[in-house]
Amino acid sequence: MKNRAAKQKIAFMLLTLMLSVTFIMPVCAVRTVDLDRNDGTIRLEMVFYGTGEEHPMSGGEMSLYLVGPAAAGDTGYFFDTEKGRFAGTEEAEVILGLDSEGLAEQNAALSLKLSQYIHDIDANQVAVIEDGEAGFASLKAGLYLIVMTKEDDTGATITPFMMSLPDANDNYDIYARPKPEIEPPAPEPPDGGLPQTGQLWWPVPILVSAGLLLIAAGSLLRRHSDDLKYE
Repeated sequence: MKNRAAKQKIAFMLLTLMLSVTFIMPVCAVRTVDLDRNDGTIRLEMVFYGTGEEHPMSGGEMSLYLVGPAAAGDTGYFFDTEKGRFAGTEEAEVILGLDSEGLAEQNAALSLKLSQYIHDIDANQVAVIEDGEAGFASLKAGLYLIVMTKEDDTGATITPFMMSLPDANDNYDIYARPKPEIEPPAPEPPDGGLPQTGQLWWPVPILVSAGLLLIAAGSLLRRHSDDLKYE
C-alpha cells in the first residue's frame, strides 16, 4: 500500500510539473524588444556580376523610411504603422494586421506600393553607395522601407524592400545583400551604320529603270496615237 501511494504521489508531482511547463513556455517564447535602444544598424552590400566579373555599385543613393516603430503588444511587439512615415495609407493598414510570416510573404508587393508615396515623404536617412556598400546607423527598433532614390553610375537598380529591426534572431546589427538588376545593353549596329531590317536594296535600281522605261514607252505610244488622229 505504501509503495502504491508513493507511486501515485510521484505521478501527481510529475503531472503538475508538466502542466506548469506547458503554461510557462508560451510566456517565455514571447519576443520582446528594447524600445529605448537607438544603436541599430542596417548594412547593405550591392554587387552584380557581368561578363564573368564582379561589379560593385557606386554613386547611387539608398533612402530609408520608417514604416512603423516597434511597440509593445499583448503577445510581444508589433510595428505601429500609424506612427510611421506612411500612416493613413491602405498599405500601412494592411501591414498593421499582418504577422511576421504574412509580412515576409507580402514584402515585395507592399514595398513596391509604399515606394510610390516617397515623393511626398522625407526620408529618415540617405546613404550614398560607395564601392558596393551603403549603411544606416543609430536606428531604433522598427520596420523600415529601403528605396534606391538616385541612379547608380553602373546603371544597376535595386527593387524596394522592407527590413525589420531587430531581425528574427533579435540582432540589432543587420547585414543584407539585395540583388541588383541591370538591363543588358542594346546591340550596336554593324560598322556603325543603321540596324539591318532584312530588306534587300539591289532590286531598287532595276525597278527604277524599269519604271522609267514604262513611262517613256507610254509617252511614245501616246504621241503615236495623236499622230494617227491628224492623218
